[in-house]
Amino acid sequence: MDLQQLQPPPQAKYATPLALVSFGTGTLLFVLFLCNPNSFDLLVYGLLFVILAVFANLLMLVNLIFLLFIYPEQRETIAVKLLLLIGNIPVAWVYLSFVVQKASCVVPLNF
Repeated sequence: MDLQQLQPPPQAKYATPLALVSFGTGTLLFVLFLCNPNSFDLLVYGLLFVILAVFANLLMLVNLIFLLFIYPEQRETIAVKLLLLIGNIPVAWVYLSFVVQKASCVVPLNF
């Protein structure tokens, strides 16, 4: 087995850091919201982060799926990165649903 076959393609080298930074930043914002649930600014920053993170992670997800077909000999390495990226989805969903539930009790929606 060649050493080059074990290394991920250069297009996938940012997948793991992106997944870890997305998870870390989302968790930090979630903990800050738990400490200060009345902060409207924190809700806005969190919403902006969710929009940016979904966009960046979706681009990387499409890239990794594309790389699975281009580099079949590196399928296992790319699949691990893909699973790490996809693993953020349930965590983000739990965080977002909890924040929406808490925020609907705190922020009045008067139209």
